[in-house]
Amino acid sequence: MTDPEQTKISRLKKFKQAAWVFTGMNLLYLIITFVVIPPVGLEPTDMAIYCLVALVLSGGLSFLIAREGRKLAMSLALVFAARVGFSSYTMIAGTAFPIVPWVLPTVLISFYFLGRAAWDWP
Repeated sequence: MTDPEQTKISRLKKFKQAAWVFTGMNLLYLIITFVVIPPVGLEPTDMAIYCLVALVLSGGLSFLIAREGRKLAMSLALVFAARVGFSSYTMIAGTAFPIVPWVLPTVLISFYFLGRAAWDWP
């Protein structure tokens, strides 16, 4: 294999990894949220619908990322970077929502893998 072909395969692997990690971290985020925060007046059917919508949205975006959606990965990485920055600021200021320390690692991991695919980080 020539070097450009090897680079293309390596880049494709990064997008596939980013897609899997994006789905996994979103699923973990959802699970942590439902375990740590008690239900707030939601009916079980409403919760099931919200979970289903979140999973379908996450799966759809992951599918597009896996197909080398560089602009999508870049956009999502920027959104996740803003979330990490704002969450860190609120934790330092002491005004963070109680779930933030629990889910911040999932957001940070998602940001890294999305950025890795979008900007070809190591």
